Amino acid sequence: MGLKESFGNTLKTFARIFPGISDYQDKESLRGQDKVVREHLADLLNKQVKSLDELKIRLIEAKKIELLGKLELTTKKISKLSDMIKQSSYGYSPIFASDAVDQKKLKKIYEYDISLAGEIRKLDQDINSILETANLSLDTTVFDELEHRLSRLENLIVGRKKYA
Repeated sequence: MGLKESFGNTLKTFARIFPGISDYQDKESLRGQDKVVREHLADLLNKQVKSLDELKIRLIEAKKIELLGKLELTTKKISKLSDMIKQSSYGYSPIFASDAVDQKKLKKIYEYDISLAGEIRKLDQDINSILETANLSLDTTVFDELEHRLSRLENLIVGRKKYA
């Protein structure tokens, strides 16, 4: 072990001796992990927006502009949901809260994040099937189904606030 690693380990040990410092470090670590998860979920949604933007171009090139309005509403909703996830409350209490880490609350937040990821995967599958549609023979019912999925995703995002 090098000097840097040894010094770092000593500092970590030293910091945990003082009351309250370890709780603060634990909370900050949990908050940081939650932020990474939320940013990843938002990035997945932003990739879907980019895919739908490419679909817009294909529809214009194919002179099938009747679906552009619905497609634009769908992409705006996905962008809004991405922003909601990024800006949602951190995964635990405020930085200087004196409470110990509530494992049940934390577990519930992680379960929510897993359910969000699952719903985003389903949305991704739906969008991929739209993108693979031969000759862009789409109708408005495709976007109605996407709207239903987006509403469920939005409800999950809003429901997460109960646990954060």
